[in-house]
Amino acid sequence: MTKQTPLTRQSKSIFDAIEPVETIASASNDAGSDASVAKGVTAWAPVAAVAGLAAPLAFVDMGFLVFAVFAIFAALVAFYSIFRSSGELVGKSLAGFGLCLAVASFVGAPYQERVYAQKFGEQADEFAQVWFETAKSDNIALNRQLLTPYWQRAALVDYDDAVGFWVKEKGNDEEPHYSVHGYLCNPTLLTINKLKDRAHMTRYSIVEDFITPSKEQTSRIYAITCDLEDGKKQTFFVNLIMERLKRKTPQGEKRVGWQIVMNEFAPLPLDENGRPYVKTL
Repeated sequence: MTKQTPLTRQSKSIFDAIEPVETIASASNDAGSDASVAKGVTAWAPVAAVAGLAAPLAFVDMGFLVFAVFAIFAALVAFYSIFRSSGELVGKSLAGFGLCLAVASFVGAPYQERVYAQKFGEQADEFAQVWFETAKSDNIALNRQLLTPYWQRAALVDYDDAVGFWVKEKGNDEEPHYSVHGYLCNPTLLTINKLKDRAHMTRYSIVEDFITPSKEQTSRIYAITCDLEDGKKQTFFVNLIMERLKRKTPQGEKRVGWQIVMNEFAPLPLDENGRPYVKTL
């Protein structure tokens, strides 16, 4: 059996410390006269493929992007090892497979997260607008129910429903009555309700979006502009903290409802530049 010729180092680089690894040793032919060298698969190729298979987990949790980064590194090392081996090593297909999965995950997962965050923000603004419209209406009981998950809200469609809920069902329970009366006395809500269609709300800024697998919450500042009787306009700012909750459904556990986290809805203070500010989540 003849020995393989050692590989020649042609250049110095960070990859010179990585020796090509053969998984298939040289073997003599059946006749035993001339030794034939079987091509080996560089060990970095299957490593890149396995890491690439794990990379799509980044679509579930961005922390798994570490597999994509490692797969890209392993694939590049595999290609370099094959190039240096002068045809003695193979594995481009395996390395390329892992590289494709890794690149797709590395690009696709952050894009998916951005799209999700954008839709999350749009839905939060829509829910805030629902809260504002109910505050302008005379159905303040419905407005207050937006502070609870939708599956805990009472169906107060008309006056008889309200009487049935507050008088018959909750008549001997002082806590809900006390809470509602306190909510009705909120100066901000009273102002919005008094102005009705002369008040307009727009999102001013996003304080913070907190999106994790276990919790989704956002804190946003909204500008409420009032059309005064003398034709002038006046604006004040409120901070709404909203969250989306998990709920078991026939399709499994998923996020299906919004609620506003209870706060005082007090007008926000302004800094020295006249901009509203609020503490982060």
